[in-house]
Amino acid sequence: KDALNDLLGEEKLEDVSWALKSEQSTTLFAEGDTIGVTYDQSSGRPTLEFYHNGDKMPGCSIAGLSGLVCPAVGVTDGVELTGNFSMEEADFEFMPPQGFSGIIPSRSMI
Repeated sequence: KDALNDLLGEEKLEDVSWALKSEQSTTLFAEGDTIGVTYDQSSGRPTLEFYHNGDKMPGCSIAGLSGLVCPAVGVTDGVELTGNFSMEEADFEFMPPQGFSGIIPSRSMI
């Protein structure tokens, strides 16, 4: 928190949201599990939804995001993590929910 405070400044610290922590969820994660994330900008302010082995995790969404969104992942106790940031559906362990696809590269609007 101190490093984050140094980066953002005291007045911005209250604006920071942490989307998913293991103690927030009733889901127990195990080796080989897949955690999915959707980022929806289609209906108003963006929303993040989280999935465990293809099933939406109840109570683990963040709605009304604004400003810059930078995904980050942290693990402890020697846990290993493999990220999949593919654009191809064939590369996913579980298919994205209807209306979603893999990572879409940013594009200039100008």
